[in-house]
Amino acid sequence: MNCFHGSNPSVDTNPCNGDTIDLNQTSNIVQHVTYFPAGDEIWGTFTEEDKVSGLDEGTGVVYTGHSTEWGNFNVNRQNANDTFTASLHVSGSDGSSITYDEVAHETWNANGDLTVQFDRPTLTCG
Repeated sequence: MNCFHGSNPSVDTNPCNGDTIDLNQTSNIVQHVTYFPAGDEIWGTFTEEDKVSGLDEGTGVVYTGHSTEWGNFNVNRQNANDTFTASLHVSGSDGSSITYDEVAHETWNANGDLTVQFDRPTLTCG
């Protein structure tokens, strides 16, 4: 098991207006992998929870809020799959908001053929 607790400064793009946004995330991240030495399986998962703050360089709006990400994978001789979810909601000092949600999944059969695949992101700017 791996854990991280701390702050992550970064620069990104405001998805609602294209401006550069200076971000700071205070994160709690846990990652876990399970191996089965007597078998053919491996499982892995991670969870990340963040307090988010950011300054939109173009408008001067300060955003604050929360994000959560989760992912997993499972592999054995019969199949493999992975799933990812993300959720972000921040409120701006001007009353605006940004909400982002995503669910993605993939499944492979024993032949290595991709049998299921989807990625459903949604963005709401308010």
